[in-house]
Amino acid sequence: MKMLKKGILLLTLALISVGTALAQPKTAAQKADALFAQMNFSGALVEYENAYNQVSSNKAEKNRIYFQMGECYRLMHDYPSAERIYKRLVSNKYYTTEPKLYYYLAEMCRFNSNFDEADMYYDKYLAVAPGDKIAADRKKSLIYVNQLFNSRTRHVITKIDSATNFNWNTDFNDWAPRFVGNDTTKLVFTSSRYDEYMDDVDVWTTQGFSDLYLVFQDRKGRWSLDANIFDEGAVICTEGQNEGEAVFSPDGNTIYFNRCDVATGKTNTCYIYVAKKKSASLEPDKKSKKKTATSKNSKTNAKDGKGQDKSKSKTQESNPDHGPSDWEAPVKLHLGDTAFNFLYPAISSDELTLYFVSDMPGGYGGYDIWKCTRKSVNDDFGKAVNMGPIINTPLNEVYPVLRNDSTLYFSSNGHPGVGGLDLFVSHLYERGRCSTPENLGVPINSSYDEMSIVFYPGEHHMLERGYFSSNRQQTDPHNKKTDKKGKRFRPVNDDLYYFELPPLLYSIEGTIRDEKSMQLVENAKVKIVGSNGTEYETYTDKKGFYRFDTDKISRNTVYKMYVSKVDYFSVEGSESTCGYTTDKDLVHDFRLEPVPKQPVVLPEIRYDLAKWDIKEEFMDSLMDLYLVMVNNPSIVVEIRAHTDCRPFIGLTNDTLSQRRAQSVVDYLVSRGIERDRLVAKGYAERVPRVLDRNMTVKVNGASYTFTEGTVMECDYITKLPGADRQEAAHQLNRRIEFLILRSDFVSRRLIDNLASETPLVKTTEDGKVIDLVNKPIEQDNPAPEIIHDESVIPVTMIHSAKGEVPCIINGSQVPMLIDERYIEPVAISWEEAMNFLYQRRINKEDFPDRDNAFDPEGNILEKATIIFKEMQIGQKHVKNVEVVVVKDVDYKFIINREGLRQFGEYEFDKQRGKLYFLDTDEPTNE
Repeated sequence: MKMLKKGILLLTLALISVGTALAQPKTAAQKADALFAQMNFSGALVEYENAYNQVSSNKAEKNRIYFQMGECYRLMHDYPSAERIYKRLVSNKYYTTEPKLYYYLAEMCRFNSNFDEADMYYDKYLAVAPGDKIAADRKKSLIYVNQLFNSRTRHVITKIDSATNFNWNTDFNDWAPRFVGNDTTKLVFTSSRYDEYMDDVDVWTTQGFSDLYLVFQDRKGRWSLDANIFDEGAVICTEGQNEGEAVFSPDGNTIYFNRCDVATGKTNTCYIYVAKKKSASLEPDKKSKKKTATSKNSKTNAKDGKGQDKSKSKTQESNPDHGPSDWEAPVKLHLGDTAFNFLYPAISSDELTLYFVSDMPGGYGGYDIWKCTRKSVNDDFGKAVNMGPIINTPLNEVYPVLRNDSTLYFSSNGHPGVGGLDLFVSHLYERGRCSTPENLGVPINSSYDEMSIVFYPGEHHMLERGYFSSNRQQTDPHNKKTDKKGKRFRPVNDDLYYFELPPLLYSIEGTIRDEKSMQLVENAKVKIVGSNGTEYETYTDKKGFYRFDTDKISRNTVYKMYVSKVDYFSVEGSESTCGYTTDKDLVHDFRLEPVPKQPVVLPEIRYDLAKWDIKEEFMDSLMDLYLVMVNNPSIVVEIRAHTDCRPFIGLTNDTLSQRRAQSVVDYLVSRGIERDRLVAKGYAERVPRVLDRNMTVKVNGASYTFTEGTVMECDYITKLPGADRQEAAHQLNRRIEFLILRSDFVSRRLIDNLASETPLVKTTEDGKVIDLVNKPIEQDNPAPEIIHDESVIPVTMIHSAKGEVPCIINGSQVPMLIDERYIEPVAISWEEAMNFLYQRRINKEDFPDRDNAFDPEGNILEKATIIFKEMQIGQKHVKNVEVVVVKDVDYKFIINREGLRQFGEYEFDKQRGKLYFLDTDEPTNE
């Protein structure tokens, strides 16, 4: 008996012997009808062709025979041939005799992906059979089928044949792959392969009786090229019967499988059997002779000198008694009335729940999926329960497969699908509930039949991978195969396919611009931190472009993004790959706000008269500064407090403003900002406000406007008419500002957490070590704070003629040696120049000689000139300062008399350790 397949399914009603089937036929048409009734469609087709040629004058009979030929092709799943015959019969108006012709033609057009024609023929059929619900549902599903084709999944499908260097598939049916329990190195499948010299032929299919075959991986992970018979002992794989569709217990020591007996003169149904393993090894004995796969285009024709066939069939093994088996004798499971078929077992991991397929009464259509349970593996299974109308339909549901005990895969031609049997998935819940089946889509499903899908478990770079079987047509222009009459035909057989779902590919990219100038920002650092624990960083190129490629961006991950650059406020953003079902290039552009060179006035903060504590209602005004500090952890700011010019009795404006500045510092520290990042400075009334825009102030209900550019000096205010207008002007002078001093701060917490045995350093070819991290540790001996309202800068004297003064260069605070007799106006040590290069505070564009300022290894050459964008000593700023690179010096920066004069006229008091700038105008080298 042949197992149900291709719409009729595998393991169908049992075969009546050929002798009985052909008893006493009087005509070729009668012979064909008898074979057709026995479902021997290949034999019936030959006889129908003979009968068709014998009928000449009887047009009705000729059309009937021709229709039966189309039915043979349809039931053998040669859909193109069936469609050709049905269309010819439509032109002959045979639909008046057999209205189902329209329905079958619609199905053939559907299977051949001619959906518009299928829709038309469904309409024609429903016009004559409006009550056919199945046909109506099939017509409605065409819209869904189009959606499936238009939204193909990303699965990659590969047929396992000689093109993949494996001979698992043959010219016959190969289907139902299953792993041997949890062992994914062993794969068992069913095959009806048949060598032309074998004797045991299933006359219904003209193929061999189906058996189980095994392929396996060796220790190096290489799969066997050919398949071997699963059980040479003939306990599982017997002679003259169809066995197949096996499933194993997790340990591989128990097998559940189908067996259909074929007995002369009567029909036997198909049942599920179970067998226990006797030995521990399933891997075939490589020294024993075994039945192997006959690969396509590779037939065995060995004969002896007498013309006798030396090849072995199941009844011609080298050992006539087959030898010992690894398996105990199979036991039939009693699942219901033995007059019906019980097929395609799927067992839970604890072996207490069995899913199977049956045509027994109580179902919803042809073949339904059922399940039964038991209390222990030693008990019998209880009464079978139908899976219900969510799973089962009026047509056929077959080939159930369990995945992780919680997901059921099966094939159906009753649920909306692409062609014949499509693969579906349903999730199993408690109390027997399950989800609505979902079609696995194209390309896993095709216009033909797909069945028996199995997945690899566990982690792999592929999202999914596994095997399934399908009889989909493979275009083969070189197919020269013919039947016995030399007529060209295409065999429609099941084959094994491998599938995999590659991971989705994501990237994040974008450009970064200056918010003020809209210019592209080069060398901005972009850092991403994923919710999966990964961290990466990169820098923008000359066009302000950055990219994190697909090897760094993962699916279902949220990424926090941090962008920073010297002289710009840091910004944050986020991107997520959650929810995408296709590859995606995420684009996130940023705008960087440049750090202001002038003090920034904070939102209004008012104090009680002669008080410095911050009132609760004004604390929110400090949130802007707080967020700036949090989002820019490398900046150090000076908090500047200003009073108006009116004196207080008993408290000077200097004291009041200093205490108010300190109150802001204390508040920010209480919110978690490190104190080392904050400098409090009270300026009293000495720095009157210069309005950068028109401003309006309300006093006692009246509004007073002051124009852009007004300097709010005390003399100007006292001349204003009216006390309220003067009060409004005084309010503009009372303010809290912040000024960014530097942008190279490194938290002491970070320094403390750095592993001392793994410092981040770079060693040059000449053996010098450039420390890229620990440079800020110099703050352990803090340099004097820079006071911006005075022209006096403290100097740390090295000896009587030289001393160090703090300097801010390109946003980094460094000590600068004052050596008035040094040969270069301003010099930088080679090591510090390399540090600035590695930290991207300078780049090639800052060297007038460009490429010529570097050796082939990328090291800066001695005596190279660097143009630093900005240098600051005290309150003196100078832009575009030329600095010469020197080697073998003990100081990072050195400045002589000429270099100091770029900042203005000065006086260096060596005895007191003071540097005085004598002028008040801001120097510049722009």
